Amino acid sequence: MSPPPKPPDIVEKDFRYDVYISYVDEEPDATWVWDTLLPRLEQAGLRIAVSGDVETPGVARLINIEDGIAQSKRTIVVLSEAYLADNVTEFENVLVQTMGIQEGSYRLLPIKFTPIDPNRLPTRLSMVTTLDLVHPRRAQREFDRLVQALQGPLPRR
Repeated sequence: MSPPPKPPDIVEKDFRYDVYISYVDEEPDATWVWDTLLPRLEQAGLRIAVSGDVETPGVARLINIEDGIAQSKRTIVVLSEAYLADNVTEFENVLVQTMGIQEGSYRLLPIKFTPIDPNRLPTRLSMVTTLDLVHPRRAQREFDRLVQALQGPLPRR
């Protein structure tokens, strides 16, 4: 029996974006993404693609999502109760995890900015270390960890 095929090499300089942000475009998620998360990531000099904001007009939405995620080194999923109930965000996080499996990399970075029942998380999300931006004393440290993860190399298996 031959060994499994080696995942394709990833050339990080070929990524158009450092991060793709997957979130549900509802309140309070949208305000937090645009007023808190995005400015902090931009301040760190990161190249950011935001779900719904980098889509090419006239192209099917799912194709645009796939292109945005494929062109991004990492994908942040902004977890909330509304996120977990949304079909499009489910497609986004399943797609990025599938790409990671195919490449042998860890592209998904879940974060939470509001309390969420851990029992509501599907296994595919609960098994990934989540950055907790809810706690007021830990939020700054977690933001720093987030920026470091996005600036660093893509973790590989």
